[in-house]
Order: sequence, then C-alpha cells, then structure tokens
Amino acid sequence: LVHLATAGERPATRVAALCALDGLGALPQAVVDQLLVDPAAGVRRHAVRLADRPEQLFQLNEQNARVRLEIAYRMRESRDPRATDVLARISHDADSSLCNVIAVSAPDPVELLRRVRSQPMMSALALLIGATGEQDQLVATIEIAKNSPEILGALGQGLRHAGTTLEQVAGVATLLDEQQSLALDPTQSIKRRLAAVEVMACVAVTRSRETLIQLLESDQPFELQRAA
Repeated sequence: LVHLATAGERPATRVAALCALDGLGALPQAVVDQLLVDPAAGVRRHAVRLADRPEQLFQLNEQNARVRLEIAYRMRESRDPRATDVLARISHDADSSLCNVIAVSAPDPVELLRRVRSQPMMSALALLIGATGEQDQLVATIEIAKNSPEILGALGQGLRHAGTTLEQVAGVATLLDEQQSLALDPTQSIKRRLAAVEVMACVAVTRSRETLIQLLESDQPFELQRAA
C-alpha cells in the first residue's frame, strides 16, 4: 500500500492507497509529506486532510482552489502565528467560500486583515470581526478602515448581526462624518460613493437620514438613489 500511495501510476490509485493506509491506522507521515507535493491536486487535497499536524502544511505554496480550501480548514486547528502567514498566502483570488473559511480559521483576524489585499477577503474578515464584537479588534479594524469604506461597511454589517451599530465603536465618529460627505461628493466615483452609502446603512437612521434624503433627489445618479 505504501508503494501504491507514493508510486501508483494513476492519481485515483494513490488516493485509494492513502485512504486505505489511514483506515488501517498504518499511514506513515513521511508518505503524507511526499504526497503534499504530488502533481495531482486531488492527491494533495487528501494528503492535507490526513496530515497529523497543521504545522506540516506551513511551507506549502498551493495554487489549486480546492486544496487551498482544505488547507484553510486545517489552519483552524492551529494557534501558531505562522498559520496567519499560510492563510494570507492562500487568500489570493479567493472566492466567497474560501474567503469565509479563511476568515473563521484565522488565529488573529486583525493581523490577517493587515496582510491581505483582496477586497472580498478584507470584507469577510471585517464582517467576522464586527460579528464577534471584541472591542480591541473593533478599534484596530477602525484604524485599518480609515481609507476603505468597503472595510468599514463590512464591519458595520457584522456589528448589525451582533445587535449593535458602528456608532458604538470608539473612534468611529470622524470616519462616519467623512463617509457622509463622501457619499454626497459629486467629484468621487459612483463606486466609491456607493461604498459610503453602504456604511450609512450600518448606522442609526437618526444619523444618516439627512444624507440619504439628499441622495434621493432627482439630480443624483440613479445608482445612488436606488442604494439610498
């Protein structure tokens, strides 16, 4: 079985032998380590699943989406700071499913938020941070969100899930004022103004009412009227 797992001609043969060894309780981790870099993605995915320790996966530079998803699941088992490095590395071009798994697997979501550059990944992390509601993480995320209404809006959505609003976070008042001004600024792109409107949806109506009423006026772009 060890020979079939490591030298079987067909990927399906290698996977079957690998799983058989695991079922027999006779799977050498040296075999797993070898198969973590197998040419076939399906073999690598099973090797990731069957690795004894997530630390075995820290040096992988995986490109296949399904294998990256499996790696993200395994990182939930580790509190090692190097798990954040792995999650940042596999976050490029992540779809929504992978973004969500990476977010919930992060040992330190704020640190991961500082490292990633993908907007969907940043939004998934900010949403999670808002939903968990840990004050130190909220304050740190507000600092990161100073130049990103998308992050601020995702944080607000998470807070709304937790039964609160952005106004309750220390240090956010100035940012909210800036977003209200940005939403009304005709010199800004529609995309950026829409992101600011999304932030307005995450605050109390008493704060956002005047801005939203102005966005409903007939001289405003249709996209903004619809969002308001």
